[in-house]
Amino acid sequence: MRWIKWIALAVLLLALSLTAGWLAGVWYDNWQTLQEDCRRMEAELEASREEISRLQEQIFLLEQEAAEKETEKETEEEMTDPAGIPAGTVLAEGQAAKNTDAFFQIYEISDEIFARIYGKSYKEDCTVPREELRYLKVLHYNFDQQVQVGELMVNQAIARDCLEIFRELYEQEYEIYSMYLVDDFQADDTLSCEMNNTSAFNFRKVTGGESLSNHAYGCAIDINPQQNPYVENGVYYHENAAPYIDRTGPGEHMIDHEDLCYRLFAEKGFAWGGAWENPIDYQHFEKDPQTVG
Repeated sequence: MRWIKWIALAVLLLALSLTAGWLAGVWYDNWQTLQEDCRRMEAELEASREEISRLQEQIFLLEQEAAEKETEKETEEEMTDPAGIPAGTVLAEGQAAKNTDAFFQIYEISDEIFARIYGKSYKEDCTVPREELRYLKVLHYNFDQQVQVGELMVNQAIARDCLEIFRELYEQEYEIYSMYLVDDFQADDTLSCEMNNTSAFNFRKVTGGESLSNHAYGCAIDINPQQNPYVENGVYYHENAAPYIDRTGPGEHMIDHEDLCYRLFAEKGFAWGGAWENPIDYQHFEKDPQTVG
């Protein structure tokens, strides 16, 4: 009977061994499958990361393109309405050529501009109605041959003539150092001239006198005052004008009867202070306030 037990035990052990082998084979197959699934999932995850990266790059490029279009739109709006571009702004090469007409405009005096001039060029006792003045935006070439935004305030009666004159000066690349309202210099004519600033309206008296200047009516304009000084009895009023007192020879930016600036103003009926005997005001062009309008 004992041998039967041993046989039964051997059979049991064989069965257990076969079962264990089968289980090991099943586990191994499952483990292999699991590894393959993991590798496949890792590959899919990497592909997803690459797709996300590609989409992020596309989103960045689209956002950048949208920002550039918005900037272009804002620039186009500025080009259409340059009133918001400050005087003295140097334009990028070719910028003005896109819409030159938009930079040569005549405006009525807005509340914003009036607040800027009141108490300065427009004194509290100013007798010229605000409605008779006009604000001009123009372009000009500065002394570095850069296109620069300029501004001017004149009487409405000469506004159109001035706009056409400065447009032609621009087209001919005539150089003007700067064009700011005299208010940027606290309406101090001497300071404005010493900064070689071209300006027009300023409710003030004539130099050295008691009567109102034609500048007070917005009917006079001073162009490049350093190179074209005011001289009375041989005395000039601005220290920077010394090299330009002698007018016997040609000089850069010095106005004479052959100068384009003189010819354009003369064609529009302006009188030139450079033709006076004493004082001589080479920078000065004017019309009689009593005859304009």
